[in-house]
Amino acid sequence: MIDATADDLASATALQLDCNFTTEIPDVLPAVNWGVQPNPASDFTTISCSDCVMESIQVRDLTGKLLLEQNAAQPVQYWQMDVSTWSSGVYIITLFNDKGSSSKLFTKP
Repeated sequence: MIDATADDLASATALQLDCNFTTEIPDVLPAVNWGVQPNPASDFTTISCSDCVMESIQVRDLTGKLLLEQNAAQPVQYWQMDVSTWSSGVYIITLFNDKGSSSKLFTKP
Protein backbone atom coordinates (compact mmCIF):
# COMPACT_ATOMS: atom_id res chain seq x y z
CA MET A 1 0.00 0.00 0.00
CA ILE A 2 1.18 3.50 -0.80
CA ASP A 3 -0.11 6.31 1.41
CA ALA A 4 0.62 9.89 0.37
CA THR A 5 -0.67 13.16 1.78
CA ALA A 6 -0.34 16.58 0.15
CA ASP A 7 -1.28 19.86 1.80
CA ASP A 8 -2.07 23.10 -0.01
CA LEU A 9 -1.13 25.68 2.60
CA ALA A 10 -2.76 28.55 0.69
CA SER A 11 -6.29 27.09 0.74
CA ALA A 12 -5.86 24.64 3.62
CA THR A 13 -6.91 21.73 1.38
CA ALA A 14 -5.48 18.27 2.03
CA LEU A 15 -5.45 15.37 -0.41
CA GLN A 16 -4.84 11.81 0.71
CA LEU A 17 -4.23 9.01 -1.78
CA ASP A 18 -4.29 5.31 -0.87
CA CYS A 19 -3.19 2.81 -3.51
CA ASN A 20 -3.44 -0.94 -3.08
CA PHE A 21 -1.91 -3.17 -5.74
CA THR A 22 -0.40 -6.60 -6.08
CA THR A 23 2.57 -7.56 -8.18
CA GLU A 24 2.79 -11.04 -9.55
CA ILE A 25 5.60 -13.17 -10.89
CA PRO A 26 4.28 -15.78 -13.33
CA ASP A 27 5.05 -19.43 -12.70
CA VAL A 28 8.18 -20.70 -14.39
CA LEU A 29 7.38 -23.12 -17.17
CA PRO A 30 8.57 -26.66 -16.59
CA ALA A 31 11.76 -27.59 -18.40
CA VAL A 32 11.15 -28.96 -21.87
CA ASN A 33 13.57 -31.58 -23.15
CA TRP A 34 14.15 -30.67 -26.79
CA GLY A 35 17.09 -30.29 -29.10
CA VAL A 36 18.36 -29.25 -32.51
CA GLN A 37 20.52 -31.90 -34.23
CA PRO A 38 22.89 -31.61 -35.91
CA ASN A 39 23.98 -28.22 -34.67
CA PRO A 40 25.78 -26.69 -36.49
CA ALA A 41 24.34 -27.91 -39.78
CA SER A 42 24.64 -26.72 -43.36
CA ASP A 43 21.88 -28.71 -45.13
CA PHE A 44 19.18 -30.07 -42.82
CA THR A 45 18.58 -30.03 -39.09
CA THR A 46 15.95 -31.77 -36.99
CA ILE A 47 14.17 -30.35 -33.99
CA SER A 48 13.00 -33.06 -31.61
CA CYS A 49 11.03 -32.95 -28.39
CA SER A 50 10.97 -36.18 -26.42
CA ASP A 51 8.56 -35.13 -23.66
CA CYS A 52 6.25 -32.72 -25.48
CA VAL A 53 4.52 -32.04 -28.76
CA MET A 54 5.44 -29.08 -30.95
CA GLU A 55 2.73 -26.86 -32.33
CA SER A 56 4.85 -24.25 -34.10
CA ILE A 57 8.38 -22.89 -34.46
CA GLN A 58 9.91 -19.51 -35.15
CA VAL A 59 13.39 -18.70 -36.38
CA ARG A 60 14.90 -15.27 -35.74
CA ASP A 61 18.28 -13.74 -36.41
CA LEU A 62 20.27 -12.24 -33.53
CA THR A 63 18.65 -8.83 -34.09
CA GLY A 64 15.25 -10.42 -33.38
CA LYS A 65 14.01 -10.23 -36.97
CA LEU A 66 11.52 -13.01 -37.69
CA LEU A 67 12.84 -15.10 -40.60
CA LEU A 68 10.59 -18.15 -40.48
CA GLU A 69 7.37 -19.16 -38.77
CA GLN A 70 5.82 -22.57 -39.30
CA ASN A 71 2.75 -24.15 -37.75
CA ALA A 72 2.23 -27.89 -37.58
CA ALA A 73 -0.94 -29.27 -39.14
CA GLN A 74 -1.11 -31.39 -36.00
CA PRO A 75 1.24 -31.46 -32.98
CA VAL A 76 4.47 -33.36 -33.72
CA GLN A 77 7.58 -34.54 -31.85
CA TYR A 78 10.02 -34.10 -34.76
CA TRP A 79 10.47 -31.24 -37.21
CA GLN A 80 12.99 -31.28 -40.07
CA MET A 81 14.16 -27.96 -41.50
CA ASP A 82 16.03 -27.28 -44.73
CA VAL A 83 18.71 -24.73 -43.79
CA SER A 84 20.73 -25.04 -47.02
CA THR A 85 19.67 -21.60 -48.28
CA TRP A 86 20.26 -19.80 -44.98
CA SER A 87 23.20 -17.43 -44.65
CA SER A 88 26.02 -18.41 -42.32
CA GLY A 89 25.37 -17.21 -38.79
CA VAL A 90 23.66 -17.83 -35.48
CA TYR A 91 19.88 -18.12 -35.27
CA ILE A 92 17.36 -18.32 -32.44
CA ILE A 93 14.89 -21.19 -32.81
CA THR A 94 11.81 -20.93 -30.61
CA LEU A 95 9.57 -23.93 -30.08
CA PHE A 96 5.94 -23.45 -29.06
CA ASN A 97 4.19 -26.42 -27.51
CA ASP A 98 1.58 -27.56 -25.05
CA LYS A 99 3.81 -26.41 -22.15
CA GLY A 100 4.72 -22.93 -23.40
CA SER A 101 7.74 -21.81 -25.40
CA SER A 102 11.48 -22.31 -25.26
CA SER A 103 14.40 -21.02 -27.36
CA LYS A 104 17.78 -22.40 -28.40
CA LEU A 105 20.61 -21.15 -30.57
CA PHE A 106 21.39 -22.76 -33.92
CA THR A 107 24.53 -22.20 -35.98
CA LYS A 108 24.75 -22.35 -39.77
CA PRO A 109 28.45 -22.57 -40.76
